[in-house]
Amino acid sequence: MRVAIVDGYKDEPAGLGVPPYPDVYARYAAGAVMLAGAGGVRYFTIDQLRGDWPGSPRLLAGHDVIVVVAGVTTPGKYLGGLQ
Repeated sequence: MRVAIVDGYKDEPAGLGVPPYPDVYARYAAGAVMLAGAGGVRYFTIDQLRGDWPGSPRLLAGHDVIVVVAGVTTPGKYLGGLQ
């Protein structure tokens, strides 16, 4: 079984979902899929799929399962840092 994980980005401050760091939920899904013995896991960001929108269905068509991780914007103000 081949699985594709599409990271639609969630706005969760503790999620580390900002590229190049996959969101925790995408990592959880990948771990569960590997534990289940899937033949392969492929990770896509939504930006990768948007970049080749006509070709994206072909990229995903070769997979048996597609997991989409997405969410709504989390309201509130968060502390930021400066470099």
